[in-house]
Amino acid sequence: MSKPRGSMDTLVRITFVILMGVLALFLQLIFIAVFVAVASWYIWKLSDQNRNLEARISALEGSAPPWKKQEKS
Repeated sequence: MSKPRGSMDTLVRITFVILMGVLALFLQLIFIAVFVAVASWYIWKLSDQNRNLEARISALEGSAPPWKKQEKS
């Protein structure tokens, strides 16, 4: 037969579950913060590369970029 458990044992278990929940929430927030920072940096880097490639293509074609042609019209 099992021994009756005291209120202290229940309190320890509840505290442990609450701490694990807070830790899981905290780790998710850290993961999201790191992911957003890395994704932003990567998109920014690709944007710069795209701008450089567009400039090279327009230089090879000998024409102004399409957005500058639209502004002149």
